[in-house]
Amino acid sequence: MSDNVYVRYLNGPLRWLGIIVGIAVVAALVPTMTDSNWVAILFGALVIAATLACIAMRVKLVVRDDGVTASVLGVFKKTMSLDDITGVSVGPETGLKEGAGPRVVDGSGAYIVSGPTVRIEQGASSFIASAKNPEEVAADIQSRLS
Repeated sequence: MSDNVYVRYLNGPLRWLGIIVGIAVVAALVPTMTDSNWVAILFGALVIAATLACIAMRVKLVVRDDGVTASVLGVFKKTMSLDDITGVSVGPETGLKEGAGPRVVDGSGAYIVSGPTVRIEQGASSFIASAKNPEEVAADIQSRLS
């Protein structure tokens, strides 16, 4: 089988909240950066870049014949070997309450951006990741477990 990549971007109320905060950050920082020293300009640019990164946040799941890799922000990654996966199912729906990024949801480690998720069981523990079509992701992983 070939590798399959599933991507879900930040959306819904969290995305709109991020956009509103982003606009507020730019509106607050740009005037202070225009007549400032290089330290203030660098700080403002870093804050704006971090805000844009959060608005563009995504969870990426790569399903391979030997395992599953989940990543968020391109920095946080978790790889699970197919040998360690004991089950897979559709996970809980997440939203504003759970937030976005690396989190703990229902006692499980999670990479989420709000919306539907897939739950990957590993013995007594599990991992949750946002997925645009969790049924499709779960079926893909399940077919490789057989």
